[in-house]
Amino acid sequence: MISFTDLARLRCWTARTTSHRESDRTRAGEANTRQASVRQCTPRGRPAGGGTLVRVSEEAVDVWLMPFKSQEFERGPELIQRRGDATLRLDYETESGLYEWMVVYFTGVQAIRFTAWRYCRPDQIHAYDRLQEVNASEWMRATPDLPGGIKHFRIFFDEVGCYELLAAGFAAEGKGGGETR
Repeated sequence: MISFTDLARLRCWTARTTSHRESDRTRAGEANTRQASVRQCTPRGRPAGGGTLVRVSEEAVDVWLMPFKSQEFERGPELIQRRGDATLRLDYETESGLYEWMVVYFTGVQAIRFTAWRYCRPDQIHAYDRLQEVNASEWMRATPDLPGGIKHFRIFFDEVGCYELLAAGFAAEGKGGGETR
């Protein structure tokens, strides 16, 4: 496995990264599938026959897009876990300049993990400001005796990191909320 530091040195970010363009925000209702992308790279990022194979993303489906940018956080995100459920609280700046909170609820939580931004893999970074459902998750395969219906969710926040949960479902409430899955 290649580290994020090594990936940055390669300068070969071959997968599409999520931009902060407004067009990304307009796709909130769409499910966007991202598939693994593997390319050969040299240390300067030029394709070469003898380059290094870099896996930059595993297959994941966007199930919810944040209606604001994570750079707008004043305090969040905050993860609160209670008896098989988890609540991810996100604060955002309103048009008046005040901050409000929205929440993403997770039900049937079996496992939670967090990776600080500087240690995140490219596939985790692809969940930038979006909740993804990871298909064929290695983490799920490595976790024995999971009940049926459990899914691998992940979301990445700017300069915070990636939260991942094995859970039965989620619901978002607040600004742009109303999503349930």
